[in-house]
Parts: sequence; C-alpha cells; structure tokens
Amino acid sequence: MSEVPGSVLFVCSRNGGKSPMAEGLARAFAPGATFVSAGTAPGESLNGESVAALAEVGVDISEHVPQLVTDEMIAAADVVVVLGEQADVQAHDGTPVVRWVLDEPSERGVEGVERMRLVRDEIAERVRGLLGGPTSGSAVSADATDGTVATHDIEPIPDADPADATVVRPINPYDVDEHGEDTVEKLPTRAGRRRATHPMTPSLRAVVTGASSGIGLATVELLRAAGWDVFALARRVDRLEELAARTGATAIACDVTDDASVAPAVARVTADGPLNAVVNIAGGALGTDSVADADLDRWRQMYETNVLGTLRLTRALLPSLRESGRGDVVVLTSTAAHDTYPGGAGYVAAKHAERIIASTLRLELVGEPVRVIEIAPGMVATEEFSLVRYDGDAEKAAAVYAGVDAPLVASDVADAVVWTLTRPHHVNIDSMIIRPRAQASNTLVARN
Repeated sequence: MSEVPGSVLFVCSRNGGKSPMAEGLARAFAPGATFVSAGTAPGESLNGESVAALAEVGVDISEHVPQLVTDEMIAAADVVVVLGEQADVQAHDGTPVVRWVLDEPSERGVEGVERMRLVRDEIAERVRGLLGGPTSGSAVSADATDGTVATHDIEPIPDADPADATVVRPINPYDVDEHGEDTVEKLPTRAGRRRATHPMTPSLRAVVTGASSGIGLATVELLRAAGWDVFALARRVDRLEELAARTGATAIACDVTDDASVAPAVARVTADGPLNAVVNIAGGALGTDSVADADLDRWRQMYETNVLGTLRLTRALLPSLRESGRGDVVVLTSTAAHDTYPGGAGYVAAKHAERIIASTLRLELVGEPVRVIEIAPGMVATEEFSLVRYDGDAEKAAAVYAGVDAPLVASDVADAVVWTLTRPHHVNIDSMIIRPRAQASNTLVARN
C-alpha cells in the first residue's frame, strides 16, 4: 500500500458504518489512490442504513466486511484518519493521525437513513478536504429549510487508469476560482510526495510560524495531512529540516522579530504564487514578574515576538492573501488575551495587544476575501512553553500542569486551527477560546 502515491487508512470502532463510508467515498473521489478501512472493535456486519445512504449517491459498499485494524495497516498508511471519539490509534514512525469528531444527528432526534445521509454528507466533505480541495462533481446537499436531502449521482470513472484518475466529489461553490475552474487534487503522503490529477490551479498554501516545536509543529503536521502546501517558519533550522523531511513541508529559517530575516522569507513564500493563509503561532511568555517588579527587557521581548512579530509578517503577506481571492490570517493568542492573572501582566499585555491586531484587521478588511481568525488556547502542555517561561527550570515548568487531569496538548489546538481554515470560505470563526475541561478560567484550575 505504501508504494501507491497516496494511501489512507480510515478507522472507527466497529468498521460497520462511518469508516466504510469514508473508504467508499474516497474510492469514488480518487480511484487511483489506495484506501482501506478497519475498526478497533469490529462488528459482524455493516450498518444497513450506511449502505443505503451511500447507494443513493452511486457508491456501493455492500461487499465490505468489517475487519480489525492491525499494526501493519497503520505502518503502511501515509495518513490515518480516525472517525469519532471511541476509537484510539497509535501512529507509527511519524505517520500523521487525524481525528474527525463528527456531528451526531441522533442527538437532535434524527434517526434511520436520514441520520446516515447527514453523516454521509459530512464525511464526504471531510474526505474532499483531505484529498486536497474540490473538483468538478455532483452535489450532495441538505435543504436548510426542511432538512430533506437532495442527492445526485456520484459515479467513479469506469475502468480509470490510476495515472489519469479523474476525481469526482461533491462540489463546494466557495472553493472554485473566479472562473469556475477546478482546483488541483493533491493527496499528502508521509514522505511528502504529491499526486496531482485535474487542472492547473495551485493547491492551498499556508505559512506557519513557530513551526519548530509545540503548536506550530503540530499545525504543520495536520495541514500537510489535510493536503495543504505548507511553509514552516522558525529560527531553529535543524528542527525545521527534520519536520520538512518527515512531512514534506518547506522549511524556511525566519526570525519574526527581524525585518532582515522576514523579507527573504516572504520573497520565498510568494515566489510561486499567492498565499492562502498565514498562521501566526510564534510567541511565548518570559517570567512571572509582578507589575511592581517588572523586567522591562522581558516585557519588550514579549511585545516584539507576540505583537510586532505577528504584525510584521501579516503586513508583509497581506497583499498575497488578497491576491489569492481566498485568504486567511490566523492569530494564535491565548486566554491571557481575554483576562489576566497575578504574575502574568507582561504576557497578558502582549497577548491583549496581539488580539487587538486581529480584531482591528477584521474591521479593516470587511468586504474583502480575507478572513481573520483568533484562536485563544488556555492551558496547553507543550515541551517548551513553561520551560522557557521559567528559564529552563524543569521543576517549576512541571508544576504548572501538576495534578491537572488532561491539559490540552499541541495537537488539540492545531486541530482547531485546521478546522477554522477548512470551513467554507464565507464562514469566519472570529474568535475561539479553547480550554481543557479542568480549567474554568486563567486562575481556576481543578487539580488532583
């Protein structure tokens, strides 16, 4: 399977409904690639309503037999997609693992085939995004007024040569270019290979800062797994090169606090065409000084990185984002941008200022094809944030998370970033605050 230029393993718990639906839709959309589905606790038979819902759009999964996911399947896949929250899969050797938490219509009282139609349509849209964006195809859509579902046949090209495979998938009118042309189909692989089918507009392109560790690194991984071309920016070249070798991202050394470093990075990023997203993650906290004992040099450094770094790169890339006709500015702030806490004034002040950049820019760009998105995470246990804040004191850094039941991790926040970027482009997630369940505010955290 790994010799095929694009192989995806879909996993759910029973392998009787959602993962076979994803496999069937993916096979219809991209006949030349390899798709497999399996379950962590497979049942004995398929969900008949899933079979019926796919049959309505010309996809036959009736011959599928639920099977147990194996280590060999995971190791052979270029991307592993876990559907729902019940299944758990461990990655092998850097294989990207993406979790799709799907809407559950039964929670709204929608049951039977109607429920599976809605599930089918969401999975179809997710698969479409995974495979790299829309191409021409037939629509599967729900009527917003009465909940009925209009379906049109989605038919794979019969006897398609994998080298010339035509991708057929639900079309999203917000994702074609201004001439109505299809976008390039690109499927990510662990080695960074690319498989393109269909004409000749670029795939979506993103810049991610702070990419050498933590949330920035996790965002690069998930965007690459979702089919984006990603420019990974950070100061530590050795880490960037390892990330690029593993994911296929493009590594660019860049210090966002330095004009002389940012200028060549911007030139490199924009050399091959317009950009679709800049994800500003570079930042951080230094110390826990009180206002009375504030270290002005640390305050100045936090402002330079969190505020002026975001401003410098966003300002430089804004013309390219506008030119793309589908631009996004993502600003990773913090819950510190929305409230304060003792000992945090320097970081809080910087993050408040960074948030205001996003809020003001959104007003200034209204009516233009550029979204401005703020993501504000709370307690996130990464390998470096608290360690840097406490000048390398590992004991103090560990105490930040001591006794907390499941703080957020970098991939939780990266998942939110990618989710906002992959909404239809008329949908703007202005601001999203994300905390672990154990954290109610900046100052109230449940600890064992």
